[in-house]
Amino acid sequence: MSLRLILGRSGSGKTTYCLEEIREKLIQDPKGPPIIYLVPEQMTFQSEHSLIRSPGLKGMIRAQVFSFTRLAWRLLQEAGGMARYHLNQTGLHMLLVKVLEKEKENLKLFSQAAEASGFIRQLEQLTTEFKRYQVSLEMLEEKREALLAKEEMAPSERLLADKLHDFSLIYHKLKHLLADRYIHSEDYLTLLAEKIPTVSWLREAEIYVDGFHSFTKQERLVLKALFSTVKRVTLTLTLDQPPTDELDALDLFYTPKTTYRQMLELAREAGCTLEEPVLLQEPKRFVSAELAHLERNYAAFPPPVYPNADQIKLIAGRSRRAEVEAVAREMIRLAREEGYRWREMAILLREPEVYHPHLETIFTDYQIPFFMDSKRTILHHPLVELIRSSLEVIQGKWRYEAVVRCLKTELLFPLNSDREKLREAVDQLENTALAYGIQGSRWYEEHPWPYDRLKERTDEKNDRNEQVQQAAQELNQLRLDLLQPLVQLEQEIKKGSTIKERCVALYQFLEKLHVPDKLEQLRDEALSRGDVLKGLEHNQIWTAVCDLLDQMVEFTGDDPLSFDLFVKMMEAGLDSIRLAQVPPALDQVVVANLEFSRLSDVKCTFVLGANEGLLPAKPQEEGVLTDEERRWLAEQGVELAPGNREQLLHEQFLIYMALASPAEKLYISYALADEEGESLLPSLVVKRIKGMFPSCPEQLVSEEPLEGDEKTQLSFVAHPAKTLSALAVALEGAKKGYPLHPLWWDVYNWIISHPAWQKQAVKILSSLFYRNTNKPLDQELSRSLYGSMLRLSVSRMELFQACPFSHFASYGLKLMERQIYRLEAPDIGQLFHEALNLIARKLAHQGIGWETLDKEACFKLAHDAVEELAPAIQREILFSTNRYQYMKNKLQKVVGRASFILSQQAKRSGFSPVGLEVGFGPQGPLPPLTFKLNNGVTVQVIGRIDRVDKAESSQGTLLRIIDYKSSAKNLQLADVYYGLALQLLVYLDVVLTHAETWLKTPALPAGVLYFHVHNPLHQATGRLPRADLEEELFKKFKMRGLVLADLEAVQLMDTQLKQGYSPIVPVGVKQNGQFHSNSSVISQADFEHVRRFARQKVMEIGRRLMEGEVAISPYKLKQETACAWCPYRPVCQFDPVYEASAFRVLSVPSTEEILNRMRGGES
Repeated sequence: MSLRLILGRSGSGKTTYCLEEIREKLIQDPKGPPIIYLVPEQMTFQSEHSLIRSPGLKGMIRAQVFSFTRLAWRLLQEAGGMARYHLNQTGLHMLLVKVLEKEKENLKLFSQAAEASGFIRQLEQLTTEFKRYQVSLEMLEEKREALLAKEEMAPSERLLADKLHDFSLIYHKLKHLLADRYIHSEDYLTLLAEKIPTVSWLREAEIYVDGFHSFTKQERLVLKALFSTVKRVTLTLTLDQPPTDELDALDLFYTPKTTYRQMLELAREAGCTLEEPVLLQEPKRFVSAELAHLERNYAAFPPPVYPNADQIKLIAGRSRRAEVEAVAREMIRLAREEGYRWREMAILLREPEVYHPHLETIFTDYQIPFFMDSKRTILHHPLVELIRSSLEVIQGKWRYEAVVRCLKTELLFPLNSDREKLREAVDQLENTALAYGIQGSRWYEEHPWPYDRLKERTDEKNDRNEQVQQAAQELNQLRLDLLQPLVQLEQEIKKGSTIKERCVALYQFLEKLHVPDKLEQLRDEALSRGDVLKGLEHNQIWTAVCDLLDQMVEFTGDDPLSFDLFVKMMEAGLDSIRLAQVPPALDQVVVANLEFSRLSDVKCTFVLGANEGLLPAKPQEEGVLTDEERRWLAEQGVELAPGNREQLLHEQFLIYMALASPAEKLYISYALADEEGESLLPSLVVKRIKGMFPSCPEQLVSEEPLEGDEKTQLSFVAHPAKTLSALAVALEGAKKGYPLHPLWWDVYNWIISHPAWQKQAVKILSSLFYRNTNKPLDQELSRSLYGSMLRLSVSRMELFQACPFSHFASYGLKLMERQIYRLEAPDIGQLFHEALNLIARKLAHQGIGWETLDKEACFKLAHDAVEELAPAIQREILFSTNRYQYMKNKLQKVVGRASFILSQQAKRSGFSPVGLEVGFGPQGPLPPLTFKLNNGVTVQVIGRIDRVDKAESSQGTLLRIIDYKSSAKNLQLADVYYGLALQLLVYLDVVLTHAETWLKTPALPAGVLYFHVHNPLHQATGRLPRADLEEELFKKFKMRGLVLADLEAVQLMDTQLKQGYSPIVPVGVKQNGQFHSNSSVISQADFEHVRRFARQKVMEIGRRLMEGEVAISPYKLKQETACAWCPYRPVCQFDPVYEASAFRVLSVPSTEEILNRMRGGES
């Protein structure tokens, strides 16, 4: 029994020394005593591969490559100990959820934290750490007792004592659950240490331990057992020389030197003979002198300067994406021009999650084969999503979101079905569920769903009912077929009371859906696309889920458990599953974590993310134990994993190992800004490299190909697909006046002349000349869309004036927004209109005037009106939930307040309603406004007027229009001039035109007004008397619009107005009877001019519409734009930053200027 230590700096050939010695022994005696090569988990594949491909080696039965875990499995199968059921990380997660739930009342700190995201994972990591460092239950209780024995405890000590109490309780319950029947994965090493002396063949074995810098306490126990059992142990450590003095924590090799002393101590305890250490001093890895100099002097202060730095390069990217793109282009250059293989290049990251998304997309675009050396979560896999959403459906009583997520996994689809067709059908189901607020049992009830949207889209009147009925039957049947397995799962889950019964129900649910067969189909599809990793993932996922169910049944199968706790355990288990994958090919770029990587035969290393805070990494204060608590436990003799301070010191060693990993070239890159544009600083590593190599080239890279010299621009010519994108950007820059290097015309000629890229190039480069404009429709097409008889509502004309394309999308293409079951502003506006008109009709029917109503009567009428109308609003939404019931009460108060104000205004008005909800059109009491266009098309203006009031004056009958609005609105003549607010003027024109036939008397215009239906709040500095408050609220309902500039007409609208400003209409009267300049009044003659102008505008709109105008031309008036609330913006893709996409800016002339134009007939 002997221990031999192989010592040397990084690159000195320690691994090569071991492998060559093993090869020699295999060649000399292929059937000799066993040889075990013990390496970290990350090194097993490449180490085995290195041995297998050794020249002259005819076999390696004698030698085996193991990690500590695999060694335990191998030896325990022979020595005993594998009979106990294995508890893995997933099983531990679920057990911890169960323990926390069961012991919630007994826990002092963790009862609330158990619900926090990520807490179970942190607790599992701490439990694993306790196992690895042999922290027993007795040790925890002992340290807690020591804390409690103090006369006075600081708050931090009290907190630690409570934590130790909870740890002890959880640890005890876990130990009780596992008992002697199960074994945790971290206990294998402890068991292995006990069983090693009983394995007879180990006594003649030789063991090589390579690639480790430190060992956990468990691993040291295994090594101690090996030292006392095997013939010889050879162990490698990365350090410059054996330590002789007291260790310095700031020493670069502090970690391996600490391990060196631990190994000597273990050897002495095991009675193992210590051989003379082998110190390898000559660097064997480095081909370039610069890298050898960097490795030798990285820790030296001050570092010696090296004159040349051809093989070390710094890359500064303007963003992380630019940084990764530059690395990808350089890799292609190395492979293409210098003959490097992909497997000879590696990427090292300190924070992989920051760069993985960029690497995946960019390397895929450049078609660089790569392998992410990390474990991946499975939460977004369709099978996992199916399980989670199915349980959520049951737990949440069939909420819409969970059911739709379940359907969209596509695993509920029948095997070998047409998935494209079913996807479309599921989308229709989703739209209907959204429109009707489908929840709960309505998902699976046999009562058919309505499909009104289909009716709206069916134009052929004769076939409408048949088409709708057939489509409704098909979709209803599909809904029942797809959801039947979920209904059965719910029944079986609710029948069961134990975990076993529920796991069996879930497994049978998956079997009935033929999930294994569907996953095989997904695997085959992925492999046919060349996505080997995705194919392997589909293979692994079913096994992982079955293992999870097996673990749940094995550990807690017969325990009665609530369904909520079952769901929590399942969620924790699925969240903990991580899939590890073997590289699917040998010639790939390895992307590895700088901390865990164990790379060999790498010629070019790219260290990405050399930014402050990333390299070296900041210590993360995210564990259950704080750094201060770890230090206290360490002082009490409880060894745990390194704390933040130790990790920070260890960072320099990790950086040293990364910088010393390549044999020929080293690239260090960093970003100047993050994704939000916040500036980033380069790491101290970059400054140190610049200090050691003053001539080291630093390349500033951007995503823009035109930035930089010829060499930089030429680097963008790397891969045809990406080069084509760069070419488009370069040509776009040239269009804007930037200089274009001639090389881009060479690129253009190459791409256009190659048939494989020609079609794609034409498509992409044609975008340089794209203008987001529409050609007018052919007049025949316009007539087929709109018909020869053009019936226009005022709102439709206003939409056309706002943006012709928006009108075309709505009325020509008949595009509709997705209907969602919620109360929208138009629904509220409709309710206000209908409620006020219903009240008015009731009063008219009963012969009661508004002026006779008091406040109580108004609110009673409003309550009854809203109750009567509520069922017709958005499919009874006001009765659906308590929240909407509350909103209904609020709406009743709004209508009540508006009704009371109308009654107050009626008491001060000489006008009275003569018409409510007055329709004009083919079916209305008034005929439409009809115009004949020059092209033979007839235009009919149709609509419905909320309220028409009449009063008798000395000049004759006066009529005014009142329109109810749920939001504040004023009538500006500029809006009328541009056709954006024609409603009130067209309504006035209708009633004046048909007054003789309707009212049996000609009429004059009195005004057009908006009445804002709301329930305002009044802000006051002090307490107001009730009467004053009512007066202030009354003023907030002042109507806005245009009024006839006639004192008699105005005083008929407000009989109490003699002087000052009216609280009812937008008019102020001076002492001399004149109107204030800010009054909204125009003369009777101007009313006629405005009426005539509105008619001209209607005819102009009809003409332009029939001429096929569909231009994407939204208006902009001051800060108001047509795009603000337009639902068709994703369709038209209007963006004012692009050329030929600009708002139609409308000026704001003065009122007098507008009236002058209208008087002159200008439109």
